[in-house]
Amino acid sequence: MYTRIFDIESQLDEGMFLFGARQTGKSTLLRERFQDAVYYDLLIDPVRRAFRRNPDSFRQALLAKPAGTLVIVDEIQKVPELR
Repeated sequence: MYTRIFDIESQLDEGMFLFGARQTGKSTLLRERFQDAVYYDLLIDPVRRAFRRNPDSFRQALLAKPAGTLVIVDEIQKVPELR
């Protein structure tokens, strides 16, 4: 296991992207560090299909969350309409 030197918690902003090579632990890092976040994994077929079919449902889901809720969308490139 590698020791990470990037302090992601101090870098949170209104919106950010976490880029990196495939299979390097980006999703695992986010799930471990932000266990209370609302997490949408677009690799899950029903989730991806629902948002692809109705992108506005994603917006509505976000608006229903309390202000300040951390929302993580994994694999957003799978549904470009959400970007």
